[in-house]
Amino acid sequence: MPAVHVARATMELSLDDLATFAEVVHAGSFSEAARRLGRPRQSIHRQVAALETRLGLQLLERTTRRLRVTGVKPDPQDADRA
Repeated sequence: MPAVHVARATMELSLDDLATFAEVVHAGSFSEAARRLGRPRQSIHRQVAALETRLGLQLLERTTRRLRVTGVKPDPQDADRA
């Protein structure tokens, strides 16, 4: 399975980070994800932003009206290094 420039960072990820990110994507907004998870919107936003920072990737494109998952793709050079 190819890595996405994050071989070392994956050790720092938690299931909660991934579940929160998945809920934001599923809900279509930070506000709706926060409502569903019973948490403040800002804490959801900070958690996803921290996840993006740890991975070194922008996972979501944000505008005032829209949230879209980016097209993150594996780097072909990672397969060469494995």
